[in-house]
Amino acid sequence: MPSNFKKISCLLAIIMLGTQSLAGVSFAQTDSDPEIMFNQAMEFFSNGNYNQAITIYDDILEIAPNNISTLKMKGI
Repeated sequence: MPSNFKKISCLLAIIMLGTQSLAGVSFAQTDSDPEIMFNQAMEFFSNGNYNQAITIYDDILEIAPNNISTLKMKGI
């Protein structure tokens, strides 16, 4: 009986750790995805919120300094 308890406990621990690590990775990707950030900046730009758009463009360039689309928009 104790042997089965150890196996089940280890299996549950592995599943829980795996789930937590996968959730962290997917969140990190969406939070700092230059394409998503660029679309947000374009919305601000289109609505006349130029300062907010420039702030996001700066954030994008920290992640991807050679992002041509962002460099062009920042130059406008």
